[in-house]
Amino acid sequence: SNSVLSSVEKSSTVTVNSLFAEITAETNASGESYVAGIANFRHLENLSFQISVLNADLKINSAEQTSDMSWKDFREAVVKINTAISGNAAASSAENVQVFTYGTEKTSTEAGNYMPVNSSALIYDGGNHRISDVAASVSEGSAGLFGTISGSSEVKNLELVDFTISGTDAGALIGSSSGNVYVGNLLARNSS
Repeated sequence: SNSVLSSVEKSSTVTVNSLFAEITAETNASGESYVAGIANFRHLENLSFQISVLNADLKINSAEQTSDMSWKDFREAVVKINTAISGNAAASSAENVQVFTYGTEKTSTEAGNYMPVNSSALIYDGGNHRISDVAASVSEGSAGLFGTISGSSEVKNLELVDFTISGTDAGALIGSSSGNVYVGNLLARNSS
């Protein structure tokens, strides 16, 4: 048939990845680097090498949060997705969701717990957004939104609400830091 199926003259290709909402290239005095868009906890945790095993050639040295994020809501979404894909939930409830590291020696969080990001030389801009309902319990090591952060790093423009953190070194934002770490325009509070 010679009938037209669509009036679209040209289609385009969109590349999407599950590591980050988007990746933008920037060129500075030290060469090309990349800014990662952070729209959910999966994207945030992928800043940690032990979770995403990012290629060292992909120089993610900045991240920009693009929306408010709730750890509780994220865990509930994981259960819904697993149920839709498999017909039954891999975790029967959001309280049972675990985060696993990548590699030959896989480890996981305790059920319901967030795995803190460990990073060096990172600029994290929260974009004046909120992160809420995070629970992180680390039996050995540092716990917080960022377990350890080092080098020349920044965390700014962020509100942390209702965090429950425990570990050898623990804090709502950062468990431990070394190097030149700047924290600015940050509010940490409980809602009750």
